Amino acid sequence: RSDLLGHPTVLWFYNQAYSEDCSDEGEAFQSLLPHFRDYGVHVVGVAYEQPETNQAWASDNGFQFELWTEASNRRLARTYGAHSDTLDMPRRMSFLLDDGGDLLLEYRSVEPKTHPGKVFSDIRAIYGE
Repeated sequence: RSDLLGHPTVLWFYNQAYSEDCSDEGEAFQSLLPHFRDYGVHVVGVAYEQPETNQAWASDNGFQFELWTEASNRRLARTYGAHSDTLDMPRRMSFLLDDGGDLLLEYRSVEPKTHPGKVFSDIRAIYGE
Protein backbone atom coordinates (compact mmCIF):
# COMPACT_ATOMS: atom_id res chain seq x y z
CA ARG A 1 0.00 0.00 0.00
CA SER A 2 1.20 3.47 -0.80
CA ASP A 3 0.16 4.50 2.75
CA LEU A 4 3.29 2.72 3.98
CA LEU A 5 5.65 4.93 1.98
CA GLY A 6 7.35 8.11 3.09
CA HIS A 7 7.97 7.18 6.73
CA PRO A 8 9.09 4.16 8.74
CA THR A 9 6.13 2.03 9.83
CA VAL A 10 5.44 -0.67 12.36
CA LEU A 11 2.95 -2.98 10.67
CA TRP A 12 1.31 -4.82 13.58
CA PHE A 13 -0.94 -7.79 12.83
CA TYR A 14 -3.22 -8.59 15.75
CA ASN A 15 -5.63 -11.47 16.18
CA GLN A 16 -8.83 -9.90 17.37
CA ALA A 17 -10.11 -6.59 18.70
CA TYR A 18 -11.25 -6.70 22.31
CA SER A 19 -9.23 -9.83 23.13
CA GLU A 20 -7.13 -9.43 26.26
CA ASP A 21 -3.74 -10.02 24.62
CA CYS A 22 -4.44 -7.72 21.67
CA SER A 23 -5.80 -5.03 23.96
CA ASP A 24 -2.68 -5.29 26.15
CA GLU A 25 -0.45 -5.07 23.09
CA GLY A 26 -2.42 -2.15 21.67
CA GLU A 27 -2.22 -0.31 24.99
CA ALA A 28 1.55 -0.85 25.06
CA PHE A 29 1.88 0.54 21.51
CA GLN A 30 -0.32 3.50 22.51
CA SER A 31 1.79 4.27 25.59
CA LEU A 32 4.93 4.36 23.42
CA LEU A 33 3.30 6.18 20.51
CA PRO A 34 4.80 9.61 21.33
CA HIS A 35 8.26 8.01 21.33
CA PHE A 36 7.62 6.23 18.01
CA ARG A 37 6.51 9.57 16.58
CA ASP A 38 9.69 11.25 17.86
CA TYR A 39 11.50 9.00 15.37
CA GLY A 40 8.92 9.63 12.63
CA VAL A 41 7.62 6.06 12.90
CA HIS A 42 3.96 5.31 12.25
CA VAL A 43 2.16 2.41 13.91
CA VAL A 44 -0.53 0.60 11.91
CA GLY A 45 -2.56 -2.28 13.32
CA VAL A 46 -4.06 -4.80 10.88
CA ALA A 47 -6.72 -7.45 11.54
CA TYR A 48 -9.68 -9.08 9.86
CA GLU A 49 -12.19 -7.08 11.90
CA GLN A 50 -14.92 -5.02 10.31
CA PRO A 51 -14.05 -1.29 10.19
CA GLU A 52 -16.80 -0.49 12.72
CA THR A 53 -15.33 -2.97 15.20
CA ASN A 54 -11.83 -1.52 14.78
CA GLN A 55 -13.16 2.01 15.20
CA ALA A 56 -15.07 1.12 18.38
CA TRP A 57 -12.11 -0.78 19.85
CA ALA A 58 -9.77 2.13 19.09
CA SER A 59 -12.19 4.58 20.67
CA ASP A 60 -12.78 2.43 23.75
CA ASN A 61 -9.02 2.09 24.31
CA GLY A 62 -7.91 5.57 23.25
CA PHE A 63 -5.74 4.26 20.43
CA GLN A 64 -4.38 7.10 18.32
CA PHE A 65 -2.72 4.97 15.66
CA GLU A 66 -4.33 3.63 12.52
CA LEU A 67 -6.19 0.32 12.43
CA TRP A 68 -6.72 -1.22 9.02
CA THR A 69 -9.15 -3.96 8.17
CA GLU A 70 -8.52 -6.90 5.92
CA ALA A 71 -12.00 -8.32 6.39
CA SER A 72 -12.33 -9.18 2.72
CA ASN A 73 -9.02 -9.61 0.89
CA ARG A 74 -6.28 -10.36 3.49
CA ARG A 75 -3.68 -9.18 0.98
CA LEU A 76 -1.26 -7.64 3.50
CA ALA A 77 -1.50 -10.62 5.82
CA ARG A 78 -0.75 -12.98 2.94
CA THR A 79 2.13 -10.81 1.71
CA TYR A 80 3.83 -10.78 5.11
CA GLY A 81 3.00 -14.36 6.08
CA ALA A 82 0.59 -13.37 8.84
CA HIS A 83 -2.43 -15.08 7.27
CA SER A 84 -3.54 -18.36 8.77
CA ASP A 85 -5.45 -20.84 6.63
CA THR A 86 -6.84 -22.52 9.74
CA LEU A 87 -7.93 -19.46 11.75
CA ASP A 88 -10.18 -16.60 10.75
CA MET A 89 -7.66 -14.11 12.11
CA PRO A 90 -4.09 -13.14 11.30
CA ARG A 91 -1.18 -14.49 13.29
CA ARG A 92 0.16 -12.07 15.88
CA MET A 93 3.35 -10.67 14.37
CA SER A 94 4.86 -7.33 13.39
CA PHE A 95 7.16 -5.86 10.78
CA LEU A 96 9.29 -2.75 10.82
CA LEU A 97 9.37 -1.13 7.38
CA ASP A 98 11.63 1.70 6.28
CA ASP A 99 10.34 4.85 4.58
CA GLY A 100 10.43 3.11 1.20
CA GLY A 101 8.27 0.25 2.45
CA ASP A 102 11.17 -2.21 2.57
CA LEU A 103 11.39 -4.71 5.41
CA LEU A 104 13.93 -3.87 8.12
CA LEU A 105 12.92 -6.29 10.87
CA GLU A 106 10.29 -8.93 11.44
CA TYR A 107 8.85 -10.17 14.70
CA ARG A 108 7.22 -13.55 14.17
CA SER A 109 6.92 -14.57 17.81
CA VAL A 110 5.80 -11.85 20.17
CA GLU A 111 4.85 -11.40 23.81
CA PRO A 112 1.91 -8.94 23.74
CA LYS A 113 2.80 -6.81 26.76
CA THR A 114 6.51 -6.43 26.00
CA HIS A 115 6.63 -6.58 22.21
CA PRO A 116 6.04 -2.84 21.58
CA GLY A 117 8.95 -2.00 23.89
CA LYS A 118 11.21 -4.39 21.97
CA VAL A 119 10.21 -2.77 18.68
CA PHE A 120 10.93 0.67 20.10
CA SER A 121 14.34 -0.46 21.34
CA ASP A 122 15.14 -1.68 17.84
CA ILE A 123 13.97 1.63 16.36
CA ARG A 124 16.29 3.53 18.69
CA ALA A 125 19.17 1.26 17.69
CA ILE A 126 18.47 1.77 13.97
CA TYR A 127 17.64 5.47 13.93
CA GLY A 128 19.89 6.62 16.80
CA GLU A 129 19.15 7.95 20.24
